[in-house]
This record gives sequence, C-alpha cells and structure tokens, in this order.
Amino acid sequence: MGTTPQLNVTKKISEYVANAEFEDLPTAVVEKVKELILDNVGCAFGGYATGADKALIDFVKLLRGRRDSTIIGDGSKVPCCLAAGVNAQMANILDFDETYRNRAHPASSIVQSAISVAEFLEAGGKDLINAIVVGYEVATRIGDATHPSPELMKKVWLQNWPIFGVVAAVAKLLHLDEDRIKQSFGIAGGVAPTINVHRILDVPGAMIKLPNFWLCELGINAVFLAKEGVTGFHDYFDGNKGYWVTVSDRCDWEAMTLKLGEEYNIEKFLSLKPWPTCRWIHPGIELVLELLQEEKIGIKDIDEIVFKAHWKVCTSPYDNPEPKTMWDAIWSVPWGITMAVLGYEPGPEWYAKERFTDPNVLSFAKKVKVAPDPEASEIFEKTPEKTFAKIELRAKGKVYSRKIEYCKGDPKKPMTKQDLKWKFRKLVGTILSRKRTERLIRTIDNLECTDNVRELTKLLKP
Repeated sequence: MGTTPQLNVTKKISEYVANAEFEDLPTAVVEKVKELILDNVGCAFGGYATGADKALIDFVKLLRGRRDSTIIGDGSKVPCCLAAGVNAQMANILDFDETYRNRAHPASSIVQSAISVAEFLEAGGKDLINAIVVGYEVATRIGDATHPSPELMKKVWLQNWPIFGVVAAVAKLLHLDEDRIKQSFGIAGGVAPTINVHRILDVPGAMIKLPNFWLCELGINAVFLAKEGVTGFHDYFDGNKGYWVTVSDRCDWEAMTLKLGEEYNIEKFLSLKPWPTCRWIHPGIELVLELLQEEKIGIKDIDEIVFKAHWKVCTSPYDNPEPKTMWDAIWSVPWGITMAVLGYEPGPEWYAKERFTDPNVLSFAKKVKVAPDPEASEIFEKTPEKTFAKIELRAKGKVYSRKIEYCKGDPKKPMTKQDLKWKFRKLVGTILSRKRTERLIRTIDNLECTDNVRELTKLLKP
C-alpha cells in the first residue's frame, strides 16, 4: 500500500480525465458500459414504477427552470443537475442497480449524471460511453484508496466518493482542461454530502437511502462552476489534509491512480443484479433456489433455512422476518429469500403493498434465519468482491448444506445479455410500449454509433 502521503495525486487524476479518449477503450469495456447503461436505465424505470419518488419528482418540477434533461418515466424536462439526481435516486429505489466490489453503488450517480448532461449538451454516444468509464474509474479508485479500517467501518462508513465520478464524467463531457478539472474536484469535495451507511439500515427505513440526488446535483454544479472560473480547494486528494481525512482513518495514495487508463474496474469489479435486494442477500437466494431444484424439494417441505454469512448481514435489519415497508424489506434476508422461493417476479412485485399482509409470505419468512460465519466475515473484510456465504436447509427430515464463493452477476459469473434484456423488459414494460422498449434496447446496443444522445433520451418517456 502507498500509505506515505503523496503530492500530485490530484494532478495525475485530472490529467487522466482530460486526456482519456474513447478510441483507447478496449471493446470489452465499451460493451460492459452499454450493459451498465441498459441495466441502470431499466432500474430507474423500475424505481419510477413503484411511485416511491413521486415527492422528489414533484419537487424538481416545482423548481422547473431550464428544460434541459428528461426525468425517466415521467418525461418532464428540468435542469440537467435535477434530472440526473431524480433519475439516480430512482435507479437505486429497488436496490436492483449495480454494485462495486459488493459494497457500494457508484454507477447510478455517474451514469445518470452523464446521460443528463450529455442530453443537455447534445453529445454523441461515444462521448457518453467515455465519460461513464472515466467517472467510474476515478470514483472507484478513490473509494478503494479511502476505504476505512474494519474497526472504523463498524462505527462509521461514509460513501460520498461517487461524487468524484460525477465530476470526472461531466468534466469529460465539457472537455475541461486539467486546471478546471482540479478546481471541479476541489469544489465538489468541499460540499460533498456525508451519510453514514449504517444509518440507511435503520428501522423504519428512510426514503433517502443513498444520497444520489445530492451527489449528482452538487457534482454537476461543481463542474459548471469551475468552467465559469470558480475555484475550489486546491489539490484536494493530496497529502495529510486530503479528502481521505473526512471519511476514513487511512489512505492508500497509490491506489488512487493505480493503472488508471490501463486496467478497468468497470470490467473487473462491477456486478449486476438478478434480484432487487441488497447484494449481500443474493448468495442466500441463489443457494436456496439451487437446492430446491437439485434436490426436488417442495416449498411445503421446508422447515427452516439458515443463511450463514459475514457479520454485517447477520445484524438488524437483515434478520427482520416482518418488514413493514419496501424500505425495510430491501434489507431483509427472510424477505428476499421468501420472494424468490415463492416465485414473485423480481422487481416492484417484490414490494407490492399486498405482500406485507400476505399470510403465506409472512409464514414462510419466519422460517428463514441468519447466523454469522467467521470464514465469511474474514473473506468480506479481505476480498469483498467475493459473495461468499453458506446455507443450511432443513426439509423432509434432512439437512442440506451448500456454500458459494461468487454468485450470479459477479464478474466471474456474469449475467448474460439475454438475462439483462429480460430484466430490462420486465422493468420498463410497465411504463413503455413493447415497440418503444425494443427501440430503446437497440439504441443502447448501438450507442457508439449515435451522434446525439437525445436519440436515446427521447425514448425515456411513454
């Protein structure tokens, strides 16, 4: 680790942002970004379908202002910083969006900011793809470099670093020079929202969840302010007074620029989700479904399911068998496994109002328990990109055991294009016509051939 305080880190990052070109991207990375865009736009439609963001949509429409960028699903146009914020917040409502190393969701803020600003600027598809790559690579390295120690993480765990991905992506779209990019980072860092990740696990759950709206709004505004000449804290990532002291008890400066532009975190560590619930619950869902199929176990035969995983997923609210709202159910191991076993379609159906009073749902959920596993906890702290967990299922007088190292959607076990398009169609199909949905898929599939991103964004409404 490069734990000796370093200078010029901000300069190196800004140079990368200024000089990164679409033509330098490997084909596999371009394809991965298009999958990410498809998935994230689909997740935003799914979030819109729940109606959970109505208050936020009404708020930004009340502000109105310039009609620059599209609110997904609703179709209204508002300033790009507000459209991005709403869309990013909607993309995370169902907890169906991407995860990075199975511990963060940076993509929603970065992708939706890039789309909204690209729509405002009438940028091309290549520019949009390149901006998302730049944003993701910058943000995730900063996140890795400043990840807190296990001791601090049990008390405080702040995740505002995606704002720097928003800054990098938007600065790239605006073709800012190195100095203006540095100023953008300094402005955004000075106003970045703080949210202790542990608080999003409170019961009752909060609608805020992750601060995507503010990451987008503040990040985009920081770049436009820098473009107009406003200055920020200089060399914001450098030395003992750098960004890291606001969020962590340690910093690895080398990690901030490690193989930047040579290797791509978006390809190595990005996971897409087959189920709309916290990623830490997914190995339990996958193992139970496999067991039921392989051992020909009927639902009525199940007496108990014990999910054994790392310590964090075995505390409240993950052990809650009777969540009262979607905001609580997203974190519930019993709820996620129950929805999958009972065969509800992944998406808003998992959190329909009638589920919370369904006696069949409530009865089965009580059969699901959680238990901390020392092996899983050690792996979680050392290699969080592994979704290691175990299951013990009791049925028909027998105990069935399974364990898993990587679950569906991980880079080592990716969802297929067919999987992703099925997910997209299910999330979007309740809002858009079938014809419009298929046109949207084709547009994203061929995004690098699109001269104006408005060819994409005009399809984001019925």
